Amino acid sequence: MRKATQLFVVIFTLLVSLNLKAGDDKEIKLPEFKGDVVVVKIYQGQTGGFSNAFNLSLTDGIVEPTSFELKKFGLENEIENAKKTAIVISQLKKQGYKLTTSNCGSPGASLILITTYIFQKD
Repeated sequence: MRKATQLFVVIFTLLVSLNLKAGDDKEIKLPEFKGDVVVVKIYQGQTGGFSNAFNLSLTDGIVEPTSFELKKFGLENEIENAKKTAIVISQLKKQGYKLTTSNCGSPGASLILITTYIFQKD
């Protein structure tokens, strides 16, 4: 199940990235990261402090962490949120980073989903 979820997240993000239009990436501006590794986390949830949260955060441990609030959790917003994720991945690629691993999971029996992407400088 875990591998299937990981595969779905990667394939879905790649498919959305193929549908990006010129200029789509202007709405998200990333800092120039300096570290060898950048960690991207996406938090989605419908309970507790994460009520309808959808947040994307990045850090390389050197530059101030960057965070983007995405649209609320739900099927009607998945394409828009995946598009923004694809834009972030595309911009990291332009900075010379390559996706080395990703995973997705939920702590306990909660309705919180955390996806982590780890990028490494080429």
